[in-house]
Amino acid sequence: MKKILLIEDSQMFYDLFRRVFKDYDILWADNGTKGIELFSKYNPNLVIVDILLPDMNGVHIIEKIKKKDKSAKIIALSGIERNEIMEDVINAGAIEYLPKNTGIKMLRKKVEKYLQD
Repeated sequence: MKKILLIEDSQMFYDLFRRVFKDYDILWADNGTKGIELFSKYNPNLVIVDILLPDMNGVHIIEKIKKKDKSAKIIALSGIERNEIMEDVINAGAIEYLPKNTGIKMLRKKVEKYLQD
């Protein structure tokens, strides 16, 4: 079963994510430090990271993960839609930037696409 690491501090978002992606093994970290540890331990097939977290920002998390594994597939999510943030996450190594209001169906479509590659 393919593994997805969700680095997101919202319990409500995690609960929804877990229900929608029940066909996958979901790992969850509610902060960046724990997310990086889980990435190192489980080597997930895909990482989805929120940009605004309590202990570090998502760009920093993406950079740390990419240092560990240049081929890591990372999707960045943010409730803030700004071009600078999108540029920062793509430059850090994310394969995609999605606003949180994209909708769960579109997120599922993107996840399935990147897990097939």
